[in-house]
Amino acid sequence: MAANQPILKFDSKRYLKAQAKVPNLLRTSLGFRFQKIGDEFERLMDRRFTGKPSGALGVNNTKNKLINRTGSLRRSMSFKVLGASTGTADGLVLRSSIGNARTANYVFTQEFGATIKAKGDGWLTIPLPDNKTAAGRVRFKKASDVPGLFKITANGKQFLVRKSLSGEGLDFMFILKKEVTIPARLGFTKTWRSKAMRRFRAVEIDAGIRKALSKAGL
Repeated sequence: MAANQPILKFDSKRYLKAQAKVPNLLRTSLGFRFQKIGDEFERLMDRRFTGKPSGALGVNNTKNKLINRTGSLRRSMSFKVLGASTGTADGLVLRSSIGNARTANYVFTQEFGATIKAKGDGWLTIPLPDNKTAAGRVRFKKASDVPGLFKITANGKQFLVRKSLSGEGLDFMFILKKEVTIPARLGFTKTWRSKAMRRFRAVEIDAGIRKALSKAGL
């Protein structure tokens, strides 16, 4: 997913005074504050990964939280403060991003939502709890990888099942659907633009400017 690169501009007497009198000190002070802003953004984003599966089908019924099954998407989140060691404070940029080659096939779906449809007369095979580990990771992603599968209909829904390895009952491995709609749960942009983050940024930037002036005796 493309990096979100906010550009923060200031037009205040304090900032202009610090920039003119102690540019290096101001850059260092604001660089530290940008780092704190990045940390706070990641803390808020971590809350997005606290969804829990619910019901017999183990689905995510929340509108704004993801189930952290493998941790790949969560671990792909990062930020970096650029321009913190050279130039003036005007060149500071906080670059925050999420997604990588491993998560490219679903990071945009989680951020913007999508409706996924089966091709032609086929079906989407959605893994069920019997096909997942205790941590929620899918054991078999493809139905073709599971020997002994057969189709049954229950409560108007179609499932791919197999005889339980214990010899008793059935393992419900997949539910068949023609399409699924995934809501926009990630909230990467929404969190950055939230009231809480706007306030946090303003407070930290103001504190950074004041700190630079204070250390310089200005």
